[in-house]
Amino acid sequence: MRQHPLSSLHIPRGPSVTFHAIPFPIPEASAAVLKYLGGECLRLDREIAGCANDDRLRRLAAQQKESTVDALEVFLAAIRSSSGVEFTRPSYSRRALW
Repeated sequence: MRQHPLSSLHIPRGPSVTFHAIPFPIPEASAAVLKYLGGECLRLDREIAGCANDDRLRRLAAQQKESTVDALEVFLAAIRSSSGVEFTRPSYSRRALW
């Protein structure tokens, strides 16, 4: 019997899940930063793929991508803390995935 691909996904259980959501629409300046950082991540992914034969360049691009992803996560956390909205939704049950 095959296992459903999402069955190993950790899904919060309980009556509800609460988290800080980023409000929509976000300010244009914030959107521009997110677009830039996301674009850099994609560019670095392509650069990493193009450096398949050069370990040194691949490692350098991977380090740059890691720094860019860190900057993206810090920026998202800043948006959540400054203008985030506490959002509560019902939790998912395992049955909802089948």
